[in-house]
Amino acid sequence: MICKRNHKINRNKKGLSLIEIVIAMIIIALMISPIYNLFFIGTRLNQEGKNLYFVNMLCSNYLNAISNYDRSKLVEIEDMEDKEILGHLTLENLKIDPCFDGFVRRVNVRQIGDTQMYAIEVRVLWKDKTKSKERSYSLKTLVEKHVV
Repeated sequence: MICKRNHKINRNKKGLSLIEIVIAMIIIALMISPIYNLFFIGTRLNQEGKNLYFVNMLCSNYLNAISNYDRSKLVEIEDMEDKEILGHLTLENLKIDPCFDGFVRRVNVRQIGDTQMYAIEVRVLWKDKTKSKERSYSLKTLVEKHVV
């Protein structure tokens, strides 16, 4: 008697194979990677924005203080750090705070020709931590020296 055995393997189709799980994990990793990069870039841009805000505040505070100070006491200053300035334009006389740690404010005041006009430039330098290079930001204005 010849018996033919038909063995059908009964596979349960309800589960996932290991290959399907690995492929799904690879697809998820590829989708998450750009999102992670967006958070990293956003954090860096946020820090750069904060730095520019602080730098603009440091420059504009000094320019406003000089503009509102007794202009008859204006003197020429040749690219000096604000802490080094002596005389009437010291930080104490202008009633402004010194720079934050990691930032350096430099001031340049020069008379324009034989006029009563002065060009004032305030420049702030700092080291960019993300790009490891020196950065600078400057604001300039013209003021007239009032002689009383």
